[in-house]
Amino acid sequence: MLSILSKNGIKVTNNLSKLTTTFENIYSEGFKDRTQRVLNVADSFGMEDIENINAKMFHLGPLFRNDIPKDVILHLSKVGRVSLDVQGCLREMKNGVIQLAEWAEQDEVLSYVTILKADEREAFFMTKEEDLSKATEKLSNLGVKEIIITCGEKGSVIRSGSALYHIPAITPKKFGDVTGAGDTYMAGYLFSRLGGKKIPGAGTFAAAVASLKIENLGPFSGNKKDVGDFLRRGGFLRKEEGSHSEDK
Repeated sequence: MLSILSKNGIKVTNNLSKLTTTFENIYSEGFKDRTQRVLNVADSFGMEDIENINAKMFHLGPLFRNDIPKDVILHLSKVGRVSLDVQGCLREMKNGVIQLAEWAEQDEVLSYVTILKADEREAFFMTKEEDLSKATEKLSNLGVKEIIITCGEKGSVIRSGSALYHIPAITPKKFGDVTGAGDTYMAGYLFSRLGGKKIPGAGTFAAAVASLKIENLGPFSGNKKDVGDFLRRGGFLRKEEGSHSEDK
């Protein structure tokens, strides 16, 4: 998989660890629920791993909260913008099974984050709010500029300031592999935003990339043209701006 990145001119740096984090994912019928068992946990990243790294955007996808310590995130926020998938930060392992757990450093770390991604369950857990508008507003008040909440077949919600955008789901034709769908969504979203797309268009593009990924086993292997053709065939480009509301 890493050779694909290298062939496309992307520099890959390998940090050695005694173990590789390994999960066993067990899905319910229809992929509605997932149980995760942990087989191995890798070493954490450290300041020495990022000292000479420069970028406009850093996307962080920790599998556990200790994977990327607070001081690393703070340093990266001073170099460029930080995008964080909060999933791993809320994970706790009990008897080898992953469950949601309180994150003591939540408010401080999120003040360093420009773009935050969570799923619906995680957002409710973090904010203790059962309404997505209120939940995203709470996260926005911590200083996060863009909050993305994925809601499965219900689509996704993105908040930026007082604007709340509702991005429709794009249902895959078949379900081949849902593991990594959220990561794929964020890759598509950040790609679009860095390319100049406005939030609704980036959300629609991200939803399409995630849908195409779910249809097949393994990571998404298409390109920008494939996603554009997919959106045009489905008539989604006409809905690119999505619906949004302004909180009063």
